[in-house]
Amino acid sequence: MGLSFRLAYLLGIKPWDSGIPPPELVEYVEGGSRLAFGRVLDFGCGIGINVVYLARNGWEAIGVDLVGWVIV
Repeated sequence: MGLSFRLAYLLGIKPWDSGIPPPELVEYVEGGSRLAFGRVLDFGCGIGINVVYLARNGWEAIGVDLVGWVIV
């Protein structure tokens, strides 16, 4: 699995990363279902879209992915 993901990132093929946080996450951060700030650990974070979004909105966010050498 790791090699195929590395190759996909290298070629710029990453359909699992839309470039925007999902609407469900935005609802929990900014909407009527808002949660209190806290800590979050995102396993399989890809390029870190959700981690960056959460951190910019006051969360203590850490992302971990198997393809650790990808620079975003």
